[in-house]
Amino acid sequence: MGAAESTSSKRQVDQSEGTYEYHEAYEEEEEEVDDFNEDEDELDSVRGLRVMRVWPGSPAARAGLTPFEDFILLPQPGDAEPGETDEVPENDGAASAQMARWIEAHQGRDLALRVWNGVDREGRTVSLRPERSAGPGLLGAAVRLEPLKGACEGFWHVLHVQPTSPAAEAGLLPNSDYILGTPQHAFREPKEFMQLVTECHRNSAPTILAIYSSATGRHREIELTPRRDWGGRGLVGAELANGALHRIPRRTSQSSHERRRRASSSPNLLRET
Repeated sequence: MGAAESTSSKRQVDQSEGTYEYHEAYEEEEEEVDDFNEDEDELDSVRGLRVMRVWPGSPAARAGLTPFEDFILLPQPGDAEPGETDEVPENDGAASAQMARWIEAHQGRDLALRVWNGVDREGRTVSLRPERSAGPGLLGAAVRLEPLKGACEGFWHVLHVQPTSPAAEAGLLPNSDYILGTPQHAFREPKEFMQLVTECHRNSAPTILAIYSSATGRHREIELTPRRDWGGRGLVGAELANGALHRIPRRTSQSSHERRRRASSSPNLLRET
């Protein structure tokens, strides 16, 4: 199925603490080619451990796992080795515990993990040797259990940044920057960012945001302090876009490999907070 004609609309969202302008763009998606997303409805029942942070030099970094984008898929029936349980977990807690036991059972041994990337919307298999080195646990990564469907729907594309605005002071860059979430939470719905901005302004507090740059292929953190007294409109001073036309660009297999190589060697992979 080829891409259909797309439409774009711009609207304002009025809130008690200010007005935000943003774009919504919609287009019919091209047919997916990977096994994990042939049917969007199938993703409703698929959950995985979303990689939130990767410590440099860790097993996760060496395997090229990418924060916010990559999901480690839970073991499936048939993945267990002789002597290990092959039961399907009944709930999220049991699923996380099963994955932890599975990784611990492979400490010091090569382990093939099935990984799904929410940006490229494709799966791959990575080889990882669990061991205690940099970062927490045997992976050196912070993860959280989430559904795959809608994994990147709440990301915002930065289109324009006003001079002297809070966005400019925070170091947001137009066109190449994408707002992904906070270090602890990936935005799954567009409204989550606006709610966070409003709450921070109400409490006169800054927030830490996780940013992806399509220009460098790297992730970084910024500190944003929403306020009204900067001399312009809104609390952030940036024009942001969300929708199918403003997603992080999908990469080819070669560019995806290079991006993961850059990510694993980056010294600014989301610091511990």
